Amino acid sequence: MRRRALDKLDLSPERKEHYKNLGLWLKANPEIEHKKLSPVGFSVNISTIPANKTEEFIEISTFFK
Repeated sequence: MRRRALDKLDLSPERKEHYKNLGLWLKANPEIEHKKLSPVGFSVNISTIPANKTEEFIEISTFFK
């Protein structure tokens, strides 16, 4: 079976702003383990999110169009 390249990701300005805000929030909370993915996105270890920041994380990480 031949390998095929993935389709290019077209990011809307709203989605770019969402990832920017999420990155800033993760930087402001260094106790949460995360890794930036390429070309866009984050891998977050949810077991490191403190209980008092759970609701805030859900709110900041959810993207609605």
